Amino acid sequence: MKKLKKRSIASSDRTSVDEGDHIQRFLAVLECETIPEVIFERASRPRLTCGPTGDLVTTTFTILPEWILSTLGDEYGASRSNSNATLLRSLLESADISSRKLLRQTLSPEALKTTLFDILSVVIHAFPEPYTEILWQEAEARVWEVVDSTCLPFLAVIDLPDVLNYISSRSM
Repeated sequence: MKKLKKRSIASSDRTSVDEGDHIQRFLAVLECETIPEVIFERASRPRLTCGPTGDLVTTTFTILPEWILSTLGDEYGASRSNSNATLLRSLLESADISSRKLLRQTLSPEALKTTLFDILSVVIHAFPEPYTEILWQEAEARVWEVVDSTCLPFLAVIDLPDVLNYISSRSM
């Protein structure tokens, strides 16, 4: 697979990893047959929620991994000129199941767990809140394949210490 532009950032294991490696691991760990681009489009923009008075409120990107924000930019869908967004689109188009499975097998258990938590963070942010958007049901249906194939099996095997370890590694 092609590599994204290199930029040194800290990962959860305190090593320097480039954005391309994060994206390739992210794509490799997704269990769905086709990777829905909508999760990246929705992850790159503020999330709409209902406030206490019923007004629509936008939330910040607090749950998203830093590498995904720096890769996608402010608005993935609108950033056609962003070289990382263009390369991500080409990776999405060329990512076949067999090459993703091969890469997945080379990951350490800790890297796999961290990547699954990153996927969970992106999906939580991408998942629409009911009635906050006109087409929220369509957006939910497009994200559901990732939830069903990757997030639910992961949620079935993690426990509270795993979640606390991931949160503490992100806040350092």
